[in-house]
Amino acid sequence: MKEADVIVLKTIREENQMRIAIDLDGVIWDFQSRFMNLYNQEYNENIQYEDMIRWDFYPKKRWEHIYKRATKQPYKFSLIDIAIPIYMRILNLRHKVSILTHGNYPVLALKDSLEKLGIEVGREYNELIIDHTGTPKTEFDFDIFIDDNPNMINECMIRSQKFLLLYNHPWNKNSVLPKNVIRVYNWSDIICLFFTKELNEHTEGKK
Repeated sequence: MKEADVIVLKTIREENQMRIAIDLDGVIWDFQSRFMNLYNQEYNENIQYEDMIRWDFYPKKRWEHIYKRATKQPYKFSLIDIAIPIYMRILNLRHKVSILTHGNYPVLALKDSLEKLGIEVGREYNELIIDHTGTPKTEFDFDIFIDDNPNMINECMIRSQKFLLLYNHPWNKNSVLPKNVIRVYNWSDIICLFFTKELNEHTEGKK
């Protein structure tokens, strides 16, 4: 553990425990690189990360086809940041962390893949929720969401008591953010925000 992580860990307070839902694809692991490689191979394209400037960038039928292929092998995904297990453990020591995804992953294969990356239930997170109903994430019983989906911005505008840390990607960079949405560029940003006056005061006021 880095010295900076130790310092953050020591600053964890005993009050204001929050329920945190962390997205999987694009926040914990690098879904898009794997998807993009499969897509380019299948359709003889040369799509690059920076090209994906919209959430619905890919044609729907092609997306669904490649998505099924990608999610069948979750063990082939890599972490966005190798320190994510440490960061999640820090958050889960102080707060209640869950992983919430709308993905179509096989549950056992997903848990096994996360464990191989150093992310274990009961340590880095408490619950793995794989929703197949399409229910808006903000309808789940969480205070704070860490997600890359720009559609969640409107959900948070409707449910102003919810708070979103929007993980920066090309497909959400042009979004206009309300007061209860903060853009983050990496996991260091996320950790810092959880121990700043700005985030703590906001969540205190919403409870």
